Amino acid sequence: MTAKISVSLPDSDLATLDALIAEGLATGRSDAIQLAIARVRESVVEARLAEQLLATFDEPETQQLMEDWDAVVGDGL
Repeated sequence: MTAKISVSLPDSDLATLDALIAEGLATGRSDAIQLAIARVRESVVEARLAEQLLATFDEPETQQLMEDWDAVVGDGL
């Protein structure tokens, strides 16, 4: 489903959209806005995954794995 909406943008943002179109990175203003929304969505997902990854470093199992790794890493392959 697609919905039409009205969006108010400052001139600088509109110029950015038009520059994306001029550079061939978007086919029109709607496409440029969709690309921007997709990038924001990706950034949010990446940030959440990073938070989850960092949280695992506090888990006891991860701490033990890191200690075990540190104990053998100097042994070589």
